[in-house]
Amino acid sequence: GGYRATFEGIRCATKEFVIYAYGDPKRDPAVRKVKAPKWKKYGRTKRADYRVELAHDIFCTGEIPRQLRQIKQGVKGLFEAHNPFDNWTNDD
Repeated sequence: GGYRATFEGIRCATKEFVIYAYGDPKRDPAVRKVKAPKWKKYGRTKRADYRVELAHDIFCTGEIPRQLRQIKQGVKGLFEAHNPFDNWTNDD
């Protein structure tokens, strides 16, 4: 019956995450900001494995963040194949 949330950020290129705030509707205030948020590597402990999966499956394509459209599709379970040459141009 409990409910808690974290408000986090992910850096695809460095495989890091940061927690900006914690949320708990049973507390006052319901959202508590982290005073000095620090970036940390994700995937170092079993407890943080969900961040690895979110980064790999939803938010990142390797070291590159996905576009908002792709993230929304991923959350719905509609995955788009990634072409590593999408942004490549030949200026010769």
